[in-house]
This record gives sequence, C-alpha cells and structure tokens, in this order.
Amino acid sequence: MTFPMMAGLLVISTGAGWLISRYGKWKALVVSGSILQVIGLFLLGSIHYDTPFVLVATYMFILGAGVGLVMQNMVLVVQNSVAQRELGVASSAVNFFRTLGGTAGTAGLGALLAISIPNMLEDRKNELMQALASLGDKAAEVGAALNSGSLPEISSLPEPVRVILESTYGDAVAQLFAVAAPISIITVIAVLLLPNQSLSTQTRTERMRDEQGLVEVDPEHGLAAAAVTTEPHSPPRMPRRCTAGSGAGQRTGLGIHRTATPGELGGKVIHDEHGSSGRGRTGPGRPGAGGHRG
Repeated sequence: MTFPMMAGLLVISTGAGWLISRYGKWKALVVSGSILQVIGLFLLGSIHYDTPFVLVATYMFILGAGVGLVMQNMVLVVQNSVAQRELGVASSAVNFFRTLGGTAGTAGLGALLAISIPNMLEDRKNELMQALASLGDKAAEVGAALNSGSLPEISSLPEPVRVILESTYGDAVAQLFAVAAPISIITVIAVLLLPNQSLSTQTRTERMRDEQGLVEVDPEHGLAAAAVTTEPHSPPRMPRRCTAGSGAGQRTGLGIHRTATPGELGGKVIHDEHGSSGRGRTGPGRPGAGGHRG
C-alpha cells in the first residue's frame, strides 16, 4: 500500500542528490519538497473508501517525493553548517529529533484515529441498525461480532455492514491527513527561513585544517584559499665557473661576486671555489691562454 510513496521517496531523493552534487544548490529543492509535502497531505485528506487506487497511489507518490527532497538533504545542510569536530553530534541530533517528531506524530494521530472511529460509528448508528435488520437471521451473529470489542474481519462481513465500516475507516484515515496538512506548513516556513549557505567543496582533512587556522575560507563561496605567508627571497643562483673577461665586475666560483681591477688581471691567476684556475689578461686585447706566462 505504501509502495508508491516509497518509490517517490527513492527516485526523487536520488535525482535531487545528483543535482545538488553537480550544481551545489540545495535550497530550491528543499523548499519544493516541503511544498510537495503539503500538497500531498491535502490530496490524501480528500480520499474516501471508494477512491480508485491509482489516484491514491498518485497522491502518495507526490507525498513521497516531497519527503525525499527534504529528509536527506536537510542532513546534508546541517553537516555543512557545523564544525568538523561537531559533525557526529549534529548528525545524531538530526536523527534524534526526527525520530522524536515521528514518535510524537504517530502517537497523536493514532489517538485521533482511535477517537474518531467510535464517534463516526455513533453518528451512523441508525444506518448500521438498518443494515443489521436487513440481514435477517445473521443479524444477531454480526451484532455480537461488532460488540465483542475487537474489529472483525471486514471481508467476512455482509455487504451492507461492510460498506458502512469501510467508509467509516476510510474517512477517519483521510481526516488524519487533513489534520497533518496544515501542520506541515510549518516545514515550509522553517525551510524558507534557513540561510542559503553554500555547500563546502572541501574534504574532511581540508576542513579540519581550516578550523585550525592554517587555511582561510571564503565565507561567500565556501572555497578554501591558502593563507601561507613566505618571506621574500632572491631566486637561487646556479653555480658557474669564472672566466676571464673584460670589465671590472666578475663572477667567481658558485656565483660569489668579486671585483677585479685591470692590475689584478695582469698575469695573475684567478682561483674559483672549485679549485680550477685561469690566467687573466697579459695585456690589452690578448687572451691569457695564448699570451705571456708569468
């Protein structure tokens, strides 16, 4: 009987999860789900015992779709709104209050059903007596079964009595949905008041690093930006050997700068830090390798 509702919950929640994972937008889907809940409950509040099952199944599918859009996505929103160290507490709190609300709702609506059925039967007492009178010899047996305090098997009752009981129970169940529909408007209001917070794109490790102050988080987009500061430094220099050349400025060894005068280059050997040596100029315009050796 509840298969259409569970089918709507499963299919729609799966599709909504895919859309949220792809686009990162959740509020429009959750608000739509809360509205579908209200619509589904109002529609189910209009059914009767003789309403076609196809129509009832459609109403239940709408209700299941609304529940699927709200129930699981609210857990996702809560988990993205708390610190990483409080993730377990937040998730368990959602499940606890959901269970508490379901228990309270079941108890309240069950009590309402238990009160409504006897009152409806009392209102239709004359109609029920006429149905029993039309049974003839079976009237005493059926009357005893109805007064036994337990509900007899509906399918085994004669048709005049069965129709009255089916309509009574059908109307009583529809009344429960009609009562629950206005209450579900609270869900719509609560979802509308939720801040449209962006979902995090970080892993658990990245979120823990954020909370320790090692990474700054952009609150508008939920994206992490590295906050590592480095001291300015000059780029590393590659070592190279010194070669004789014109000009006063020379690089020797591993990039250590020294200044040589023309007098120092005249016939003297310049040593680099690797132990290699080369002669300076022996005269203007003559290379040391082919010039006079001192």
